[in-house]
Amino acid sequence: EYLTTDLTDEDCVTTHNLNLVLAAKEGDYSQQLSLTSTLYPLVENYSGVFSLNFPYTSFSVSSGIKRKSSTDDTWVKQNISQSLSFHLFQNKLSLTQSYVYDLEKKQHDSFRFSASGYGAQLAYTMSYTTKYDFNETSGWEVQSDKAFQPYSLSLAYTSGTKNFKYWTDRVSFSPSLSTSVVYDFIRPTSSYFTFIPALTFKVNNFLNVTFSAESKNSAIYRYFCSDWAFNHYYKNNGYR
Repeated sequence: EYLTTDLTDEDCVTTHNLNLVLAAKEGDYSQQLSLTSTLYPLVENYSGVFSLNFPYTSFSVSSGIKRKSSTDDTWVKQNISQSLSFHLFQNKLSLTQSYVYDLEKKQHDSFRFSASGYGAQLAYTMSYTTKYDFNETSGWEVQSDKAFQPYSLSLAYTSGTKNFKYWTDRVSFSPSLSTSVVYDFIRPTSSYFTFIPALTFKVNNFLNVTFSAESKNSAIYRYFCSDWAFNHYYKNNGYR
């Protein structure tokens, strides 16, 4: 008995894709539309990405549609994902933004904005996530409903590495520093600050020894919160 290829059997066909790319470029300006599809008899999936590139700026948006599974012919919409970025001062400063919208649930899913440069980064995020309520007896309690709401605000800094060499360059050491502060909009008392210094020794290019320490403060919110918030979150729970 001779076995032949059955193009209608998903157990026989392992790959069946069709891709199309339309692109145009004029100097520093370019645009591209990329269409990707997974075809029958596999679980069908159709998606597309449209992108634009300008000097210092890039933009893209993507979405699609797909079948739920090989046994379910229901078609579901894929999320709309959008991103935008600016790169200034020879890429020393970057501004980026991203956004996701859930087409099936018709609701915002996530948003993020960040600015980074010279070793520092500032980031703000929003998310469709669970709500929390504070109980003075039991602490934070998960609520049954969700909402699109501010999630976190963070500021981080990482120093560059600089080598200091001695003994005809046989011995060198490199100090570094990484630190961040994160504000939690969902549970403000979970906001924290970290401080991580490090020192790396190198001996004749064959031995590296790194010493580092991490300090973390998980109660920074009480230093700048209002009197009401201090009494509500801390004073009645043993903190002074």
